[in-house]
Amino acid sequence: MSVPDPVSVSFSAAEEAAWYARLPTMFRRQVRIGSYGSWYNYYLCEFSGDIQLPELDGIPGIKELTRQLGNLRFHSRAPRCQ
Repeated sequence: MSVPDPVSVSFSAAEEAAWYARLPTMFRRQVRIGSYGSWYNYYLCEFSGDIQLPELDGIPGIKELTRQLGNLRFHSRAPRCQ
């Protein structure tokens, strides 16, 4: 059974129940909360990664920006992250 896109496809109550049954419990809870227009507060305590830009020549400073985005690291000192 393929999983339909709930935004662009109409499906029966039985199909909807089968679709939601395949999702992890926490995700189902978050979908219900989000459908009522609630806000989520997620805190990013640490990040390590890179952002890759397409090849862009002739733009001032693009090589330096690409170099800096290639090695991003972040760690928060906020008490909730300790």
